[in-house]
Amino acid sequence: MQIEAGGHFNRAAARFRDAVAVQSTDRTLTYAQLRAAANRIGSCMLNLGVERGERIAVLAHNRVEIVELWLGLERAGLVRVALHTHFDMNTHSQTLNDVGVVALFFDTRFADAVAAHRKDMLSVRHFIAIGPNAPDWALPYEAAARGGASEDAPVDVDDESPFAIQFTTGTTGFPKPWVVTVITGLPSNFVPSNESRR
Repeated sequence: MQIEAGGHFNRAAARFRDAVAVQSTDRTLTYAQLRAAANRIGSCMLNLGVERGERIAVLAHNRVEIVELWLGLERAGLVRVALHTHFDMNTHSQTLNDVGVVALFFDTRFADAVAAHRKDMLSVRHFIAIGPNAPDWALPYEAAARGGASEDAPVDVDDESPFAIQFTTGTTGFPKPWVVTVITGLPSNFVPSNESRR
């Protein structure tokens, strides 16, 4: 069965257009604004040459950009890989390579740790920095957002297509990835380490 990626959010955004969707101490977005922001960041990834179905990792503390990213990646047909902020960067380097992540969005508070391990992140082609003082080797998030289109660009995906990969917390060994599918929002199966599911 084919469904529209992110269609559930489209329905909410249409119904609650001018209502507050997400708020932090320094930013507030209505559903309409969040929809446009999500579209911009998702389309920017496609403009950079990332292909639908490829994996995009996010390493950041709670902030409005996380919501934009999670929605934007799904709506663009990209697979979100959420990274635990309490893991060390050695673990992240290995897991990024294991699942074939091609772009890493990171909070600038992690910039030094990411810089120290960039050479080990063999699959990552794009680094995007969220927050102030972006390093010169990373694309600032604001610039990435400006590079995308705010209009909807509907993407049909199969209901068994992955939209997220989540890692376990590693309490029983090295963190293991599990796949969340588009239709169920539940894990469909595990991805063994060192095996990419493209």
